[in-house]
Formats: sequence, C-alpha cells, structure tokens
Amino acid sequence: MQLSRVNRSVADRLHSASLIHKYNSTPHHPATHLIQLEELLALVGPRTVVRPPFYVDYGYNITLGADVFLNFNCVLLDVTPITIGDRTQIGPFTQIYAADHPRDHETRRAHLENGRPVHIGGKHMVFSGVYGPPFVREGEVRRDAKMADFENFVKLSQAFPELDSPGGTIVEPEDRPLDSRHLDMVYALQTLSDKPYQGSVISAENARDTIAMARSRSAARCPTPRSASR
Repeated sequence: MQLSRVNRSVADRLHSASLIHKYNSTPHHPATHLIQLEELLALVGPRTVVRPPFYVDYGYNITLGADVFLNFNCVLLDVTPITIGDRTQIGPFTQIYAADHPRDHETRRAHLENGRPVHIGGKHMVFSGVYGPPFVREGEVRRDAKMADFENFVKLSQAFPELDSPGGTIVEPEDRPLDSRHLDMVYALQTLSDKPYQGSVISAENARDTIAMARSRSAARCPTPRSASR
C-alpha cells in the first residue's frame, strides 16, 4: 500500500512537471496561460495572472482566487492544499512551502514528509522575514516607523526564547536623521538585547561604525586586567 502511494506521487509529479514545462515554454499570452493553469491547478479564478517561470510539486492542491497575481519565479510546494485568496498579489521569487519534514534524524531516514495547509488572503495573515520596512501597522492604521517602534521590536525579540536574534534594521525609524540613525539602531540592539544582532551594512562607513561600537561595548563589559605586580 505504501509503495503504491509512492508510485502514485512520483507519477503525479512527473505529470505536473510536464504541464509546468509546457506552461513555462509558452510565450506570454494571458488566455493561453489561463487554460494551461486550469489544467494544472485545482481552481483558478477569473482574471488571475501567473507570470512564468512558475513551479509546483503537484498543482492539483493549489487554489487561486479571482484577480490573483503571481510575479516571475514563484515556487509553490503543494504537498497539502495551498489556497491564495481573491486579489492577492505576490512578488517575484516568492516561495510558499506546504511541505515539511520530520525534525528528528531517525524519522527522516525513512524519507517521510508531511505538510500543513497554507491559506493566504482574506482574514489569513502570513508572517515573513523582512529588512528595513518603512512602515508599521497598529490595527487598521499603517504609519511611518519611529525609533520607539524599533526599540519595542528589539524588546519583543529579547522576550521570546524562540527568536535567536533581533536582526538588524527591523524598521527604518523615520524620526531620526538619515545619516546617523544607524547609530541609534545599533545602540538599541546592544543595550536592549543580549542576543547577537546584525549591524548596519548599507555602507562601508556604517559597517565601520558598527564595529567601533561593538569594540567599545565589549571593552566596557570586559576591561583589560591590570598587569600583576611583583
């Protein structure tokens, strides 16, 4: 029974690979691509556009709502259902993985995989890694990020043991001067958290400032011992 499921999965992936190759090889034409998507995916809503190249595991576990837009080079690994709701827009090189694997090495040796459904759009929120967003959201209000927001995010990362690092430019504090705000951010990372952080790397000067601040901080914590007197 297990072998038949494996064979079926291999056959399904080969079939989807053939459809994907045809899709990615077809010159861009919305009507033609929509027909090809309807053959590949479980459901495709009206006016939905997926710009090739585009890659999936099986395809038949993927549902795209109306007016969905996926830009170039998106990857959807649909071991379990992936649902993308109406009017969702997804940028290039986005990867959505419903696939997962066991965490312990003994089970991994059995070449087993599992998965969890992914639902994007509507009331479903997705968290992802970002770098230096200029805005924050409080409820329904989106506004410019401030230094107080940066400091609060550092404190939050310190409070959660699941987070190994607060990161670097968590948000861009628009209320600090552009030529010196990196100093304020590095200082907050050094003083509000004891976890490793990423310094400012957008220029050589900023990187040197980060190293200098780290040296100063380290010297303050670990002063050079005095030479032993005879």
